[in-house]
Amino acid sequence: MTATDFPIVDEIHSLVRAVFPWVVRRDDTTVWVAGGRPLGEPLAESRVRAFEQVNGVELPGEYRAFLTQVGDGGVGPGTGLEPVAFWRSVEMPDRVRQIALDGAGRAEVIEIAGHGCTDKTFLVLSGEMYGRLFTRIGSENSLPALHPATDFARWYLDWLEQLDPRRPAERRPSRELVSLLDDRSDERARCALVKELASGDDAAVIGKWLHRAATNDSSRSVRGLVADLLADFLPVAAAQEVLFWMMGDPHRHVRRRALVQLCRITVGSTWLEAVRIARASGDALLVEVADSLEERRQSGRVLGLA
Repeated sequence: MTATDFPIVDEIHSLVRAVFPWVVRRDDTTVWVAGGRPLGEPLAESRVRAFEQVNGVELPGEYRAFLTQVGDGGVGPGTGLEPVAFWRSVEMPDRVRQIALDGAGRAEVIEIAGHGCTDKTFLVLSGEMYGRLFTRIGSENSLPALHPATDFARWYLDWLEQLDPRRPAERRPSRELVSLLDDRSDERARCALVKELASGDDAAVIGKWLHRAATNDSSRSVRGLVADLLADFLPVAAAQEVLFWMMGDPHRHVRRRALVQLCRITVGSTWLEAVRIARASGDALLVEVADSLEERRQSGRVLGLA
């Protein structure tokens, strides 16, 4: 089947653009929402196939059509959709897992949305419930329960239809958010502002502030968030340079985030240099993370820089 076999995806695309009317022109389908995450760019068929082949699964047709026509990860139910192509330079077999489902035995699933703490929604990729969604509310020991939506597209459209297209989501200008970040001292409030800034309207302003905050911000939580965002707003080479600098941050929380982001966007000798720095750091946890990432990369497929 192809994306055109699922007209409901066209309906989703139109409604997304009505509720979230601004489009950042990286392409014609990148949607941004204030206080949330950007809806990622659509994936090429080859990228979806790489995910399927490395993880040994076949994605349901409606979900595949959404990924290739609408976008990968970002604005959606709960805290937003989890991206399939989180690792931009490599596909690693770490996204699909087997869990027990309420009334449906065990099945392979992919987490597609979080709802805070351990509450999550999963898309089933094997067995008789293939293509259905299960949601877990409560502890890790709670069995996810079947969602009434018949498939991913219906689930996402139901969420969109609860929003009011006559009252489009609003967002504050990036310059205003940067000014607030520079004026406020409360760490929690500043972290919330950084997340809002990630959906801002001026990529150049955002990139400049992120570059400065990576080296000068006094909050390790803010610097950790900055590490996660750099590659989305700076050219790859510039993001790599800043992330390598952040590998020497005083706090292991920031060093670890920087290493993970380097794994997302680097290949070849550049990635091996990040591993070498981590192993020479004397930080046992950072060494463990580097070794784990390298092992998973070896069992996955290097895609090259995106």
